[in-house]
Amino acid sequence: MAEAGVASGLVAAAGRGRRMGAGHNKVFLPIAGVPILAWTLHALSASPLIGPLAVIVGAGEEDHAAAVAAAAGIDCTVVTGGETRADSVRAGLEVCADLGPEWVAIHDGARPFVDDALIERAVGLAMERGAGAAALAVSDTIKRVVAGELVVETPSRTDLRAMQTPQVFRLAEIREAYRRAGGAAAAMTDDCQVAESAGIAVYLAEGDPVNLKITHDIDRTVAEAIAAGREKPKLQDPTGIWPLPPRP
Repeated sequence: MAEAGVASGLVAAAGRGRRMGAGHNKVFLPIAGVPILAWTLHALSASPLIGPLAVIVGAGEEDHAAAVAAAAGIDCTVVTGGETRADSVRAGLEVCADLGPEWVAIHDGARPFVDDALIERAVGLAMERGAGAAALAVSDTIKRVVAGELVVETPSRTDLRAMQTPQVFRLAEIREAYRRAGGAAAAMTDDCQVAESAGIAVYLAEGDPVNLKITHDIDRTVAEAIAAGREKPKLQDPTGIWPLPPRP
């Protein structure tokens, strides 16, 4: 078992959420009456392997994120994101450099149901092999297409994985990987891809279907069903978290 608080928890929550079309940052939307971000911060803070927390949100959302964390009784540093996810993560990694731990666990703010066992698998694998992330075996048949509709290949599912978070790295190594990637990182869809581009070997731990990422409206419906069977984060003073701030 890794020592307690071995990794900083960096929550990426500055996405635009265009696929939901909610008009608000989706991490502020409620699940069972509690903001998604509060669920996520609560889950990470409950893990003994996660030490200091930082959350990245869009410009203008900093006070609201701080209010959500305070209402949930969670101490975290709020970071202002950039124009792209890569810019936002870079900003968050710079803040993590001042937080202390050698390792960083980067987690999607819209994955509210990560649990201790999954965090332990990802962090433990990273500490053993150098970089580790949660992922699921692919159950659907995957097609590669051209022109949006013409099937040109059906790759074997055996070697395919659907990525989740947390994705865990030595902080110094992932900071350097982002530096080396430069502007090309904007087209990379997760932190593992940035690490791979720098020659970092990434190993995958078993994910969890419950660790879903809330992306579409149907995901919120599923999340409500999951939340019904879980203890909700207790909000000490929710008055500062409603109404939701509009997205610019």
